[in-house]
Amino acid sequence: MAASTFELTVQKSLAATPEEIWAAWSDPDVYDAVHGCHETEIDFRAGGTITTRFFPDRPTGEVFVLLEVDAPRRLVFAWEGHEIQRVTLEILPHPAGVDMAITQACGEDLGWITNGINGWALSWV
Repeated sequence: MAASTFELTVQKSLAATPEEIWAAWSDPDVYDAVHGCHETEIDFRAGGTITTRFFPDRPTGEVFVLLEVDAPRRLVFAWEGHEIQRVTLEILPHPAGVDMAITQACGEDLGWITNGINGWALSWV
């Protein structure tokens, strides 16, 4: 029997181009500014990684494995070692900018998804 999966989506309308939103995920300097990170390294391709440190006093950070990269429309990634905790970013252009949807799915641990969605909502205000 398959494990149940929680899934929540945050959607925002932004006055930006798809390319500007894409840069917030693919350019390390823009990523750091948008996501509040200290230092980020990006190998931006399917199978590549985003390695980021949120705090300068910690030697290690988080590693996200890029599962799907379809510039500048769709990005799917997961936490390294926790592939069930998957995030899908979809960028949908419209005349006033873009609608950006971030969907986070994970197994039965609702705490992971609640923290993640709160983080996504706050980083894109």
